[in-house]
Amino acid sequence: MNKSLLPFQLFTALAFCYLTAPPTLAQIVPDTTLPINSTVTNSDNTDIINGGTKAGNNLFHSFREFSVPTGGTAFFNNSLDVQNIITRVTGSSISNIDGILQANGAANLFLLNPNGIIFGENAQLKIGGSFLASTADSLIFADGTQFSAKNPQTTPLLTISVPIGLQLGTANPIVVRGPGQNLIPDEATGAIVREDENTVGLAVETGRSLVLAGGDIQLQGGNLTAPAGRISLLAVRGGEVRTPNGASVLASDILPQPAASFGNIEMSQKATVDASGTRGGDIQLAGRNIRLIEGSAVLSLTREAEPGGNLSVTAAEAIEITGSPDGQPSGFLLETIGEGDGGNLQISARSLLLRDGGQATTSTLGNGRAGNLSVDVSESIEATGTTPDGEPSGLFAQTQSIGTAGNLTINTGRLLVSEAALVSTTAVGSGNAGNLTVKASESVEVIGVDTPGDPSLSALSSSTEGDGAGGDLRIDTKKLIVRESAQVFTNTSGTGKAGDLQVNASESIVISGGNERRSAIFAQVNPTATGNGGSLTVETRHLIIQNGAQIGSSTRSVGQGGNITVTARDSVDINGTSSGGSPSGIFTQVQGETATGNGGNVTVNTRQLRVFDGAQISTGTRGIGSGGDVTINASESVELSGVSGTIDPETNRPFTSGLFARTRGSGNAGGVNIFTDRLTVRNGAEAAVDARLGGGSAGNLEIRSREIRLLDRGVLTAETAVGEGGNIRINASAIGMRDRSRISTTAGTNNAPGNGGNITINTDTLAGVRNSDISANSFAGSGGRIEINAQAVLGFQTPTRQDLEARFGTENLTEFDPQDLSSSEITAISRTNPNLSGTVEINTPDIDPSSGLIAVPQPGVTAIIQNPCSRGNRSSFVNVGRGGLPPTPREIVSNSAANSEDNLTTELIEAQGWERDADGTIRLVARSRNVIPYSNWQTPVKCE
Repeated sequence: MNKSLLPFQLFTALAFCYLTAPPTLAQIVPDTTLPINSTVTNSDNTDIINGGTKAGNNLFHSFREFSVPTGGTAFFNNSLDVQNIITRVTGSSISNIDGILQANGAANLFLLNPNGIIFGENAQLKIGGSFLASTADSLIFADGTQFSAKNPQTTPLLTISVPIGLQLGTANPIVVRGPGQNLIPDEATGAIVREDENTVGLAVETGRSLVLAGGDIQLQGGNLTAPAGRISLLAVRGGEVRTPNGASVLASDILPQPAASFGNIEMSQKATVDASGTRGGDIQLAGRNIRLIEGSAVLSLTREAEPGGNLSVTAAEAIEITGSPDGQPSGFLLETIGEGDGGNLQISARSLLLRDGGQATTSTLGNGRAGNLSVDVSESIEATGTTPDGEPSGLFAQTQSIGTAGNLTINTGRLLVSEAALVSTTAVGSGNAGNLTVKASESVEVIGVDTPGDPSLSALSSSTEGDGAGGDLRIDTKKLIVRESAQVFTNTSGTGKAGDLQVNASESIVISGGNERRSAIFAQVNPTATGNGGSLTVETRHLIIQNGAQIGSSTRSVGQGGNITVTARDSVDINGTSSGGSPSGIFTQVQGETATGNGGNVTVNTRQLRVFDGAQISTGTRGIGSGGDVTINASESVELSGVSGTIDPETNRPFTSGLFARTRGSGNAGGVNIFTDRLTVRNGAEAAVDARLGGGSAGNLEIRSREIRLLDRGVLTAETAVGEGGNIRINASAIGMRDRSRISTTAGTNNAPGNGGNITINTDTLAGVRNSDISANSFAGSGGRIEINAQAVLGFQTPTRQDLEARFGTENLTEFDPQDLSSSEITAISRTNPNLSGTVEINTPDIDPSSGLIAVPQPGVTAIIQNPCSRGNRSSFVNVGRGGLPPTPREIVSNSAANSEDNLTTELIEAQGWERDADGTIRLVARSRNVIPYSNWQTPVKCE
């Protein structure tokens, strides 16, 4: 059993017994507890109530029983100068009211019955003032006096003061029954309204208040209506409730005092609470647990220029909002369709559950600004599922017209959005979207619907579809999880700029999985949009992107794509592809042949970056706009490894792990910049600026690293098909290449005149083995220039075109590929034109083998050493000036490093005394410990 639902189930069981008691016959019976008692006469099903005790503008009535049958009327025949008719029930019977309560003029009507109150489907109010019904023990006045239904024996001191609060004992429930209401879009305005405007249930006049305060409040299809007024539902089982600052209980929110204990509020069977009017009225709900189920709703619509009222929902424990099985959502809704600004919606609880169409929304369809939606839930918020018709559960702040949407702010411990639920801010018209801010101290999880063929989407989003700007989306949490085709995004489909997206997860971010739709965090400019994309910033300790998930920014039109900045203090791990073959990664793209916007840049700041098994970090363009740059700042290491098991349909080969700046259109590719201590590229992975499938030029590849290792087909490349080959510039202390690895700026294809790019390498040591190559070749254009500045270059050959022609036995080198040779080469040729070959320049220092040496006297060499000890004692070796000697002039100089494991550290021993030498010197002394001396692995020669 769901523990959070237990209080509701218990309440339902108790209420069933209470509510199925036999209805009382028409009984309005006065008691005799007032100085002037009430009188009741009956005429044509109308009980006319006269008398009572008057104090100033207050008129007091006291009854032993008070019920009104179906078709009956209780008519308070008050004078017109009476402002408040205050009525109590002192007997032991509940009040069953299924008829009309009526009073003269604009008097407010108060009804207190601690035994309980039931309003039937036919209950109505015909009063000019406000109405309060309560199962409280007594009504509290501003001067401190009380009008008690529990202790009527003592003649009360009746007061002329304003009622400001209620004293509740073990308060019984209040129930309102009715036919419920369907909610539909208004044909003229599109606003959500009741289908039958004439079925209003308990209703007060425009601008008046309707208050129900009992131990529990249950609306079973009941309807409460206060046009442009105030509605308060208070479920309090014990303690006091008061208004702040001594205001009337009919004119202000009523606040439970610290010792008060809450009851439950439940709305079912399409029950409605509606304060819509020329201005939206104020609505307050307060209880222990609050449930809106079966299509029930609380709504306030602002129709004209006045500002709308606020909706406040406070639960000491849980709030549950569940849609109807027939497809009608349940929830809270504040809308404005006129010039007036909408009110704010505030939700506070320990937990909040929105499921199967449960919603909370602020919206504008007019010129007025929509109100803000604020959700403060201490433990958890869960939004899950849709109605049978596909209406999502969730939290929404939106504009569909000129007015600006409100902001959506969430503060909680844990937020879960799943099964096609949404949390979003949206601008459909010319108004700007509001900002979406999520602060979750523990975690944010967005879990999608990963069923093939299901288009449903779980998301956190901020979007604009018109001229208005999109709102910003910010998430602050410890852990963020996005999986199974869920998404977190900002986008624009119109002229407005998309909002910025910022994620701060102090511990980790995991983005994983997805079948037909990938899991993703992205900022996007959609087709036909002219607005620019928003920037995307991610900050965390560990970032994991896997199984085809992505972080992305794209533009499909004129708008500029946004930049992506990822900062992960410890590590970034990106691996694998989706089941459909999409690679995991971080991407910015210009998509569409006619897209003119430039793509955004990608910057990754971390300690360790690992990109495995077909995953990628890539910027690219498929249109006219240029692609962005990729910049990697990894203080410790970058490791690129492997290919995926699925085929890239554009290249007809497996997706390659790596870092890429590509062009597939006429726009130029961006550049790739890698700054790290150690770079490893292996198992077919690449770091590449690539224009092999487009008409634009490749960008530049720049690497600064202490150590670079290219292993087992690891590739650094800047290759093109038609445009200019990109340039590669490498600064490293050591570069090792092995097993068909390569560095290439090759350009052109058959009938394509691209020129090879340039390669500049500055290093201490460059070594290549097992058919590893460095090339700046071209097909029909000019070969590029290769410049290598190194202390030592090992394992490479530098064949000229003539050497290659001689080796292949032909002058036709159109099919030449350095990988076809078994050795490692450095080449810069044109395959088709001998006159367009590039240049290879290798600069290594001229090394004098005798540099740094001094002559040592050479004793004569004898065939047999008669006395090795004496010879050894007379011999010496002097090493000065250099860390070591190179084996050959072209090899790197070795250093003088020692193995620390071969060094013995002298142990420190605490002094245990002191003594004086013969010359007077004082020395600290200690007893020797049993120490096992270090044993050399060589047997020493013993010399006498």
